Parts: sequence; C-alpha cells; structure tokens
Amino acid sequence: MTLSNYIKYWDKTIAGLFVKSPAANYWGVSVQTDFIPEPFMGDPDNCSFVIVNLNPGAGTCHSCLKKQNIRGTLIHKVKTYGYSKAVKDFPYLRDGAAVKLTDWDNCPGRKWWKSKERWIKHILKEFNIPLAPIPDCCCPFAMELFAWHTDTWPGTLNDKMKKGGICGNDVYNEVIEPLHEAIKKSKCKTAFCVGKPIGEIIDSFNLFTKMNPKPLQPIPRIERYYDVYHDGNGCYIINTWAQGGNTYPSDKFDVEEEKLIQDIKT
Repeated sequence: MTLSNYIKYWDKTIAGLFVKSPAANYWGVSVQTDFIPEPFMGDPDNCSFVIVNLNPGAGTCHSCLKKQNIRGTLIHKVKTYGYSKAVKDFPYLRDGAAVKLTDWDNCPGRKWWKSKERWIKHILKEFNIPLAPIPDCCCPFAMELFAWHTDTWPGTLNDKMKKGGICGNDVYNEVIEPLHEAIKKSKCKTAFCVGKPIGEIIDSFNLFTKMNPKPLQPIPRIERYYDVYHDGNGCYIINTWAQGGNTYPSDKFDVEEEKLIQDIKT
C-alpha cells in the first residue's frame, strides 16, 4: 500500500465509524470500541523524521465516539474535516490555545506527547533541523504499529504481526510499506521505533538490514539498547528499548544517540 493510499484508507475507515460502530476485535485483539483508532499523527509530506509506536494506548475523551458532536473535542474536528486533515498539524505537540480544543492540555494523549518533546527536540537538533518552538519547526510524522486503542499492548500480536504470522501480510501492506515511503519522504530519512517488538516485527520482513550484529548497549549497566537498520538506499531505522517498558530515552543517552546519528549522516 502506498503512503497516499494508507492515508485514504484510514480517512475512509474512520469516517465510517461515525455511521457504524467499530468491530470489537481486530487481528484477534479486543479493542476499545468507544474510541476511534489513531493510526498516525502529523504531515507525511512535510516531516523531519518518523516515529513508530506500538499503539495509541487507552482511549481518551477527545477520541471518544460519544463526544463526536461536542465542539472543542478532537473527534468533532475529525468528524468535520476528516482524520488526516484534523491531525496534520500534530495537535498532540501543540498547546490548547493553538489547537482551540477544550481542556486540551489536560488530555492524557497531549500530556504523553508533551513529555516526549525534549527528546524530539534533541533529535531535531542532531539532524540540524532549526529548533523553532514545536510545532513551528518541522514536526515528526508518527505512526502506530496497531492503530486501535487498548488498555495495554496486546503481546499476542508480537508474533502474529511478523512475516509468516497470521497478520503478517496485512502488516506488510498496511504498515511496513507506507512506513518505508514515509521514511523516504522525511527530511532525515530516518525512523525511530521505541519498543523491542517493533524492531523485531519490522526486521522479520527483510526490507531493512540490521547494521549491528548484537544490540548496542551504550551505557554499561544501564539496560537500554539500540538496533540500527538500513534499506541500502539511504533510509534508516533506529530501534531502542529499555528493560521492562517502551519508555523514551532520557537525556543520559543524548551523547550516545548523537554518535548514532552522526554515523548515519556520514
């Protein structure tokens, strides 16, 4: 699936949920049916780099179908303008005054992305993207491996989504192919994936080759690891994970990430 068809697919799918309630099960996983999926965020035609997450986590009030007719909610904006137009400016990286959404700064999704802003700015700096205040600078484009809301990441998907798994063909067509194109279109030609399962799933399709024979552990005795992949044509994926979760790197790893990025740039 091309990136443009990926955008169209989700615009059509999400628009349909305002007419017919979503199914309770996707790829063998029970999902939160009161909330629209959030497959991506940002503008793939004008992005700095790509971020890949596992899934959007538990649903929040702003994505709740029951609030679709309430002005000042993100879901009302989605219903009015379509999903891709409503999220093109990456609202989760903008404050409430900018997006004109009610109680936006207390939205859990906004808080989650706000906590990632320091790391995002660090990556932008290393790639020499002008550090204007987010989102005035070139924002990333974020994609979810599994677009639907769940309370926790369904670990049963880890093998199902790999090449040869029962969802493997769908994952390749609906996630991996548009992801590769999004990386190509990004200014940095790079994606960052936070969470070990993401790297393992992407690796299984053999579209990217791992550059390091074993996971990199930049700081001894601190259990954060990195794998770096390339497609042979100038596109890269950096996958990082920490023991016991899919948290983003702290500033302790800034220098080490700078080295990784410099290796990619040279």
